[in-house]
Amino acid sequence: MSLEVFTPNGSLSPNSLLESEIGIESLFLNLFDEVTINLKDGQDADSDKIIHQRKERNWLGSMHMPFSTIWERVRIDGMFHMKIPMITLGYERANSVVSTETPQLAGLISSGETLLHLFITLDPPLAQPQKLKLKFQSEESEKFLSYCKSWVVSLEKYKRVIFNTTISIEGKTTFICRYIQKQKPPSGLESVANMTRYVSTIPFIPNRTAFAAECMIWCTSEQMLKIGAGDFAEHAILLCNYFLSSGLDAFVLLGRGLPEGIVSYVLVRDQFNLSNDKFLPRENTQDPLKSDKFGPQKYVLYNPVTGDSYKIFDTHIPLKEIGCVFNSDNVFFRNNF
Repeated sequence: MSLEVFTPNGSLSPNSLLESEIGIESLFLNLFDEVTINLKDGQDADSDKIIHQRKERNWLGSMHMPFSTIWERVRIDGMFHMKIPMITLGYERANSVVSTETPQLAGLISSGETLLHLFITLDPPLAQPQKLKLKFQSEESEKFLSYCKSWVVSLEKYKRVIFNTTISIEGKTTFICRYIQKQKPPSGLESVANMTRYVSTIPFIPNRTAFAAECMIWCTSEQMLKIGAGDFAEHAILLCNYFLSSGLDAFVLLGRGLPEGIVSYVLVRDQFNLSNDKFLPRENTQDPLKSDKFGPQKYVLYNPVTGDSYKIFDTHIPLKEIGCVFNSDNVFFRNNF
């Protein structure tokens, strides 16, 4: 199946695409089950000669993918989670599969997920917008910025999503840890589920669409709420700040996922209690990527844009690569992830 891409002025240049509304459009996919219904009970004399049937299409689920993601990735191939209703008349959910041989994996692996295999590509591929290569003023010291740059350069060989500075909305180079600070959520959002749901309802808009250029500009949580939209990192920072104000041990994770590309998740220490919405006291700041007695299942990942949560051992988790994580104290990286 193929779909034509149209722009208002007919041009597919990066500038034309960025200036048009196509940058905020999405590709919506709906999954239906086609069922044949017999309209007669077969008791009539002519039932063997005349067939009375109709076809019904029962909606099972849906998913959407921003066009900006397809444009940036050019080629998307993989299994993707479908959004399904809580109750679908005439259908039953598959039961979860629990591992008995490996107790620590119990409850973490499920075959009841609704997944869709997709292959999407652009033909021909569209040109990518140019990246901004400018030097901005900063309130950080020159010595500190020089160290930040040398640290990132020393890790370039791993080809991960690793950075420690960004551009603020005021146009200044800022250490990313400055964005993390406790922020009380609105009244009535006391649970993990409510806070996650609230942040996911804030519209998502990539930087290349918001600023008509390939750049990395971050708003603070307050600025994002005033604007009413944000990118992946800004959603993750807001959710992380809410979690911290509630006593959770939370970090912002930068990495790559399918189909989005570069993504930001919120990494939270769990110990199997977040699923019950019970808060745990925050531990002393430590490297969340470091091995400990609880193992990897100690953490839960939250996608701040969709509101979905994942265990580390989820087979079909959209996050495919961890770059680095950070909180208000430091940026952490390990080469074995």
